[in-house]
Amino acid sequence: MEHLGKSRKELYELVDRPALKPLPLIPYEFALWKKAKIGIDYHVEYEEVYYSVPSHLYPADVLIRAAEKTIEVFLNGQRVALHPRVHHPGAHCTLPEHMPSNHRFYGEWSPERFVRWAEKIGPETAQIVQIELKSRPHPEQAYRACLGILGFARKFTPGRLESACRYALANEIQSYRGIKNILLNHLDQETSPDNLAQLPLPLAHPNIRGKDYYN
Repeated sequence: MEHLGKSRKELYELVDRPALKPLPLIPYEFALWKKAKIGIDYHVEYEEVYYSVPSHLYPADVLIRAAEKTIEVFLNGQRVALHPRVHHPGAHCTLPEHMPSNHRFYGEWSPERFVRWAEKIGPETAQIVQIELKSRPHPEQAYRACLGILGFARKFTPGRLESACRYALANEIQSYRGIKNILLNHLDQETSPDNLAQLPLPLAHPNIRGKDYYN
């Protein structure tokens, strides 16, 4: 470079090279942060996957750091949980050391309490809750889903929840998401006994075979 009287290499050795620092020992890792609240099942949710934290921290607000391969949970700047990241919606990642032992958690919430609550709404709701509790390796992992299902009684009325659970059982639907879809799409109302009783009977006609034809 005639106007500077030096080559690019000479300028690099004179200016840039002395200012360079060693590369970091750990490569940069992109991560996203999310605020979360610890549920009664001592898990936090990230992208529909549930990760455990020490049960005695319930019901604290925490921060989740989601990287490509790990999920970290922080409380007041301190990391309280570390999990491999999972990409299967609905999965639970539970560490044994996070599970409660003789903690008041068990005194306040238990499978029996959820079943008794569901029985007040109706037998179909109670059956759905029992299925949900038995579907997980640890009943506590189902507490969040059970709370959501039972909460539909306030949002849609107990009668509609019972009808939705009846519809779900008849169609082998046994999840919180399934019950929610039934209620949102009014499938429980389309097949309720009251609505069926109001449907008009088919007209008499020689081309209508009737049920006896198939016996």
